Amino acid sequence: MIAWGLSAWVFFPAQQTGLIQIVGLKLAPIVLSLNASFMYLGFSLGAAVGGFTLIHATVTKLGWVGAVCELAALTLFLKIRTVRLMQGAAAGEKALPCAII
Repeated sequence: MIAWGLSAWVFFPAQQTGLIQIVGLKLAPIVLSLNASFMYLGFSLGAAVGGFTLIHATVTKLGWVGAVCELAALTLFLKIRTVRLMQGAAAGEKALPCAII
């Protein structure tokens, strides 16, 4: 439980700092509240999918459902990143070296 807590919460201060740098101090409260809202929405959806899996399948299937969700998230991230990089290249913009999308 401690390892999950550290891995889940340790990167949020850096993420929030990055968001503030992107939008500026004037919009920081709005962006940080949206970030927290979507974070908790994700936690809720994960719990709902896990509960649904436990109702309709065995406990041993829970890991596979989690793996499918991770794969779907990675695929979506890579697709969005590719589209944005192609749009930036078409507009003549220089691609960012970091993973900000």
